[in-house]
Amino acid sequence: MLELWNDRNGTLSFSVSSDGFRFYEALRARGKPAEIVVREMMSLLDADAFKRRFPRASGKWELAYRLLWSDDTNEHITAIGHHCREALIEFADELLAIHQVPPPHPRSQIRWIASKS
Repeated sequence: MLELWNDRNGTLSFSVSSDGFRFYEALRARGKPAEIVVREMMSLLDADAFKRRFPRASGKWELAYRLLWSDDTNEHITAIGHHCREALIEFADELLAIHQVPPPHPRSQIRWIASKS
C-alpha cells in the first residue's frame, strides 16, 4: 500500500498506492476513530482466546466495562480507574508468567519479553 524509495539525497520517500487509498476510505467508512478503537479493543478483550490466556486481567476489564456503561457511571469513576489499573497489572503478571520471566526487575522483564518477539 506504500511505495518506498530513496531519492538522490538518500532521503526516504513514499507514495500511497491506489490500494492504500481504498483501504483508508474503507477505514473511514467504519466510523469515527475513537469509535473504531473502542470496537477493536472490545473485540480483542471479549475474545475467548484472550479470556482463556489472561483470565484475571479479563475479569478486571469486564468489571470496569460494566461500571463504565452502567446507569450511574459518575458514581463509579474511581472504581473504573482502579479496575483498569488492576487489569493492566494482572495482564502484565499473566504475560510474565506465560513467558516464564524471572523476577524481580520490571524493566528488565519487559526488555526480556521484547527480545523474544
